[in-house]
Amino acid sequence: MTGVVFGVLFCLFLLFLVGQVFWVPLKILLRLGYRVFLGGFLLFLLNLVTAYWNWGIGINFWSALTVGLLGFPGILLLAAFKYFFLD
Repeated sequence: MTGVVFGVLFCLFLLFLVGQVFWVPLKILLRLGYRVFLGGFLLFLLNLVTAYWNWGIGINFWSALTVGLLGFPGILLLAAFKYFFLD
């Protein structure tokens, strides 16, 4: 009887460890996805404001990731890149 109890507890412990191993990368990916979404939304707002001057930054995964990870400096980086290299 005690062998069965220890077996069940051991299986629950292994299940907990496997859950922890998969939860950490999933949490990192979810945070990254949230930041990419937020960066894309900020670029969309920037394009709405600068549409009056016929200027904007293209919205794609890499620009959204740059803005999502760096924030306002990412917007400045993309704006400088566009000004010096693309216009």
